[in-house]
Amino acid sequence: MTFEEASTYYMPLGKYRDQTLEQVAASSAAGLKYLDWIGDQPWLDPTTKEAVHRYLEEPAIAKELEGVIGESEEA
Repeated sequence: MTFEEASTYYMPLGKYRDQTLEQVAASSAAGLKYLDWIGDQPWLDPTTKEAVHRYLEEPAIAKELEGVIGESEEA
């Protein structure tokens, strides 16, 4: 799966159902943290897990996530 495919992948469940991963991440820091959290859930279906991991592995997104996690640890 490419980054472009992952970014336009629609969440099939949960709080952000029917939103693309890009929309979830852009919605707020909480959306980006949600993707980080849900990507590690053992019950998540393999296709969604692959999309989330591919999206979060993109260098610019990974850097943004690192900043968001760093901010929440400082608070």
